[in-house]
Order: sequence, then C-alpha cells, then structure tokens
Amino acid sequence: MVGLVETSAGGFEEGQDRRYAALSYCWGGTAKTLLTISSRAGFLTRGVDLEELPLTVQDALKVTRELGLKWLWVDSLCIIQDCKDDWLREAGRMADVYRDCEVSIAALGAMSSVQGIFCHRDPLRYASCRLGKGITLLSPYVTGYMARNQGIVWPLETRGWVVQERMLARRTLKFGTYISWECREGIKDEFLCEEGTTHWSSYHWSRKLFELTERGRAVADDQLRETWRKILELYAESSLTVKSDRLVAISGIIQAISRATGYRNIAGLWEQYFVSSLMWTARYFGADSEHRGPRTGLPPSWSWAAVDSMILADGAREMPDADRDVAVRVCTTQEAASFGIVIPDGRHEMPLHFRTLKIDSDLYTLVRKFSDGELERGLKINIPQWPLGAWGRLILDTPVESEEDRERMSLVPLRFQWQPGSVTQYRAGRMMGLVVQPSERCKGAFERAGTWEVDFTRKEGEDLGPFDTMMVEQEGWRDIVLV
Repeated sequence: MVGLVETSAGGFEEGQDRRYAALSYCWGGTAKTLLTISSRAGFLTRGVDLEELPLTVQDALKVTRELGLKWLWVDSLCIIQDCKDDWLREAGRMADVYRDCEVSIAALGAMSSVQGIFCHRDPLRYASCRLGKGITLLSPYVTGYMARNQGIVWPLETRGWVVQERMLARRTLKFGTYISWECREGIKDEFLCEEGTTHWSSYHWSRKLFELTERGRAVADDQLRETWRKILELYAESSLTVKSDRLVAISGIIQAISRATGYRNIAGLWEQYFVSSLMWTARYFGADSEHRGPRTGLPPSWSWAAVDSMILADGAREMPDADRDVAVRVCTTQEAASFGIVIPDGRHEMPLHFRTLKIDSDLYTLVRKFSDGELERGLKINIPQWPLGAWGRLILDTPVESEEDRERMSLVPLRFQWQPGSVTQYRAGRMMGLVVQPSERCKGAFERAGTWEVDFTRKEGEDLGPFDTMMVEQEGWRDIVLV
C-alpha cells in the first residue's frame, strides 16, 4: 500500500524526515487513479494499492526509495482533481513544490502515465567501439550527438507544464533511453559524458533563472528581461492539453521572479517595462501562418496567454530607450465602468481589474485593406515627401477569419524613437504599436488583434503628417480601453 499524508493538517510526525522527490511526467489522458473529492477520505485513511497506480508512478516510487527518500509528490495524487479551489491553490504553489524537492524525477520517454519511466533500448547502439589498443570510440548516441543533430525531442519536453518543473527544480534525474543527471553545476549522463548546452537550451536559461532569483545577486534589469524573454519563447513552443492553462502553467516561474525582484506581473507582462512587453508578436515563418493558432479564450486579449501560438516576446526590445511612449495604465473594473465599459464576469480566475488597459493615444483606421500575403511579407510605403520612403509591417495574432474583421482594424501607436547615427539631412525613425478592433464582448472597448511597426526616413523638421495620411486615417486623440 502507498500512504498519502496531508501536510497542511499536521500529517508528519515531529522530527520526521520530510525530504521528498517530485515526479515530472506526461499524463497522456490515461490516468485512472486520481485524488478526488470522493476518494480523498479513503486515500488518507487506507492508502492506495500500488498495483492500482499507473506504471510511471510505480516506477517513480521505486526510484524514490532507492534514493533514500520516503516521500514522492505526484500531481494526480496530491491535488484534488475535481476541486477548482484546490487546483488553483496548488497550481499557485508549483514554484515551492519543485524548488524545494530534493530531486525531480523526469519520465522523458513516456507519452502517458501507463508506459513507465524505463525505456527500452538496443544495447549495441550505446556500446563503445574498440578500434585498437588504447583507442575506443563512444557511440554518438552516448555523446548526445545523434539527439542534437537529428532533432530528437523527448515527449516530456513538449509539455507546457514541464518547463517550470525543469527550471525550478535544483536537481533532476532524467529517464530516457539512458539516464542523465541535471543540476545547477552541470549535466552528466550514465556514461559520464557531459551533455553540451547552447544559448537556446532550456538548461542554459534555467541556470540563468537560478542565478537571478536564488543566489542573492543584484538583479540587473537587462539580464532579467532577456532571461524572461527566452524562457517565455521556449515555453510558448510547448503544448498544453487545456489551452486556458497557458498562464497558470508558468506561474511558478513568474512567482519566483516576483519574489526576487518585487516586480509585479500583470497577465504575463511585467509592469516595469509594460509598454515594451505589450509588443509581443505571434511567431510566423515567411507567408506561412499555420504556426499562429486560435485564441485560448483566456482574457485579456492583450496578453500573450490569449493566443495558442509560438511568440516572439518583448517585440520592442530593439528600441528599449524610446523617445516617446504613450501612457498605458491598468484599470480596475470600476474605472472601466466610468468610461462606459462593462466587463462581463466570466469563469476565468484572473482578477477582473487585470483585464483592462486605458491607453491615451491616437487611433488610426486603415484606409486600404491589405491582403494576407501583404500582411505577412510587410508593406513598402512610398512617400514623395520622404525620398527614402518607409517600410512597415502588420503581424496579426491569429489568422483573419472574415473580411469584416479586416475592415474593423485600427492602429494604436505605443512607441516612437529616432534612430541614432542619422545621415546628413535625413533622420531615421521607428514607430510601433498595436492593431486593435472593436470588442464584441465589451461595448465601447477594443481588443488586441496584432502588432505593427514602421521604419522611415525624413528630412529634419519635416512633419509626420504625410506618413500618417498615406497609411491610415486619423480618428484623433482619445482614451482607448483595451480588454
């Protein structure tokens, strides 16, 4: 029998060893033995038969005992699965669960909880090759060469929740076709080979996260900003079964950064560089829009969590020191109501006052409706008053569903900057902002539809008017409420 202990109710005896391992694995939709409201009392009093547990959990319990530990944290048995309040409470504790565990046990190769953590492998594939006296070659599978160069990705590493599980754990014991160990000092496998890491690897950024949040070092804003950007982009490449988990599944990392810096995170965006954070873009490749998925249904529309797509975070990072930013303010529900905006109370757990932005800016309506191909490739704008012209592009968060949607789009400028090193009588500049459209949920408000940017060159002292009128029709300065 496997016993369950309710730690918040004093289930541990005084002086008892409380060190524990945490399991990181794929459910695969096959978990049958779960902690529920109805099963909770029986699990706590009688325990659970080992044979009733999925094979992955059984294997993890064996590994836990071999490591000399008594306790194992498993989400399916430690979170009441049909209790919304308990799920939200425990999901908010993920930073503590994985940061405080002695070791995380990662079932890399299992696509579901019934497959176990021990993968089958061909021994000859991993055997060394002896060429002669004193000359032995290691298998390319042992050195990680094959995995890196053939783009092999373990099933677990495609799972959205595992990003924070891996990055927050101090030590991880990984079970694939071979066993490897990962900690803050490095990575080694069972063949005592050190696995290489790159600037783009999740391990590289997990170490950066640790250095910034747990070593007590002074946090440099540019380092933190770059680390968060890379982590968010890696996370956005992963998948979630429940799309509305997109924000909560990375809340442990957000919590760790917030504790270390005192920064406030609003719907996935850091308040300290909020305007820049608003400029995230849906990632696309050439004219291919298949990587831009649908909306997750999670408000607000201006958060990256609202779309199921790979993203490029912090789109304004190339111009961090803008000459002018518009005023953007997070509003409460009551403030939004004073503007005539009524926010419907939905089922989502995000506080209502985090759903609304008030932007003091110009609003421009597109005077020519561009095709999808033009939107993807960018727009070349030739203006007689500016001999070198201007180039701009619009990147939509999701594919346009109808011509009506395209006709309702407007542009909101957020950031403007003159580029340094302008040549002779011409000055180069860049303007960036959001593409918005009227909200169907909240009358009088707008929802984000994408981003836009324009690079241009003009003579000193020349007015911006010709550029505005060539591309858009100005509606005038106003308070824009974004939900």
